[in-house]
Amino acid sequence: MDIDLRQEDLNEELNCHYVITSEDYVDIYYRMKGNIEEAAKQSGAVCVQDIVDGIPLFHIKMEPEDCQEFYFNSEYLALPNLYGLSSISSIEAAGIGPVIKSESLAVTGNGVLVGIIDTGIDYTHEAFIYEDNTSKVVNIWDQTLAGSPPEGFLYGTEYSQEQINEALQSEDPLSIVPSTDEIGHGTFLAGLAAGRPKRSEKFQGAAPDADLIVVKLKQAKKCIKDFFQVKDGAIAYETNDIYQATKYILAVAKKFKKPIVILYAFASSDGPHNGKSKFEEFLAQQGDSIGVVIITSAGNEANTDHHYRGIIPDGENKDKVEMNVAENEKGVFLNAWIPLPDKFSIEIISPTGNTTGIFPLKSRTWQDYTFALEGTMVHVHYDLLDERAGGEIITVIINKPSAGLWTLVIHGETVINGVFDIYLPTKGFIEDDTIFLKPDPNITVVIPSTNPGTITVGAYNEVINSIYFSSGRGYTRENRVKPDIVAPGVNAVGPYPNNQYGVMSGTSVSSAITAGASALILEWGIVKGNDLSINTTATKAYLVRGANRKKGLKYPNREWGFGELDLLNTFKEL
Repeated sequence: MDIDLRQEDLNEELNCHYVITSEDYVDIYYRMKGNIEEAAKQSGAVCVQDIVDGIPLFHIKMEPEDCQEFYFNSEYLALPNLYGLSSISSIEAAGIGPVIKSESLAVTGNGVLVGIIDTGIDYTHEAFIYEDNTSKVVNIWDQTLAGSPPEGFLYGTEYSQEQINEALQSEDPLSIVPSTDEIGHGTFLAGLAAGRPKRSEKFQGAAPDADLIVVKLKQAKKCIKDFFQVKDGAIAYETNDIYQATKYILAVAKKFKKPIVILYAFASSDGPHNGKSKFEEFLAQQGDSIGVVIITSAGNEANTDHHYRGIIPDGENKDKVEMNVAENEKGVFLNAWIPLPDKFSIEIISPTGNTTGIFPLKSRTWQDYTFALEGTMVHVHYDLLDERAGGEIITVIINKPSAGLWTLVIHGETVINGVFDIYLPTKGFIEDDTIFLKPDPNITVVIPSTNPGTITVGAYNEVINSIYFSSGRGYTRENRVKPDIVAPGVNAVGPYPNNQYGVMSGTSVSSAITAGASALILEWGIVKGNDLSINTTATKAYLVRGANRKKGLKYPNREWGFGELDLLNTFKEL
């Protein structure tokens, strides 16, 4: 829940929704120990949110032209991460259709909730309305609309099922519940997971009798998007808002005393890819609770050429990484991850052959270099013992890069393993032609999907029986199995806003279908009393044991995980 540490004289006048959503205030985590209220006053924070593990998020008044300098002079790990969306006949292939039709099993998702944290929902779509004209949506928290926040939170507006039903009975629903989904991604995934069937459109939600809790995330602020060099117009969300959305959904599920599946269909490459990012550990902790299942998508980064795995051979002390930067690229943000006990430094060479020289190993200090000819500024940051990776991380920001071939020279100061990984941002955050020339499609499962405590879903094409070429591949950087399973994810039919239907491909699709399948397992286990201790780990075990595995393939597999989702076979195993 949120804590409001506003200064006393502002208690009545200050609108924390405005502060939290306004571009006039920067967001930054306070990670130091001590008196939080005193620190908030000293920093000028006028609204404070308790995000996770007692780590508060400060909202500080800042002129737009000063915010970049503020971030560079603050501890790097104190910034929220940014996440984009994972995706821009399947039910039968996943073995869900026969399960829904089975009279002996009699599971359709009844008594189970599905939480969607995404772009919102078109609650007026027929896929989310029961035959008695009542809504499948029990709550909406729209973080973008000022009004009445949920209890314990400082921003957005909450709408109850009673209000949504009232809106559906009216001639102008949006005059009562004005929450919409302008992008359509959340509407589509909610439909795949729990939509009512529409035979004429060949559409069937995986858990048609499950109810929905929906959080519409607010967009990330321009200042932090600019810091991470996210291209203009890209859809991006801040970790702190996703944390809050998760806490809200769990609170609502607890109020209704129902089991919950929460779907996370967004992606980031800014993390150690070993399951140890704070957000991933938070999700695993929530999913350990009885009646809670956490589903994440593997992402669509396998074919984007955004991952480089480097190896410094024995007897050598450097590796040259070639990277093409596209025309009109706003900037490039990248991280290099180096396991202990190795210690590396970096040199950057521009397309004209000019070099920064080797940046000295100064830990946790930003170092700058300007390429005068190109008009490009380079920022480099070393952390010799990153708390997430248990090793070194090198962060590079290239602002206003000239197009062409850039070279990152990784110098081995101490070389024992000689292996390192570099990640560019996920697709959509940078131009498509900004790529590594010698990429590695493996170890491309995105954050927050590399922790063993969540169910990570890749995508395959059930028509041609092959892996979806973009589906994130395992394993993790510490060689744990990911993805866990794959599900159909190509040209799936689902609902779009304005009572339309369309198709979508990607691991968002496959993870939404798996979320619905998990809701059916929760109904069988908890609602019907067959297994009252089901959580994320148990659900994963059920799905993995029932997965379909191809002859001739060795499992677990970097692409297929433990196999294809086959819910009918899962229930046979049960």
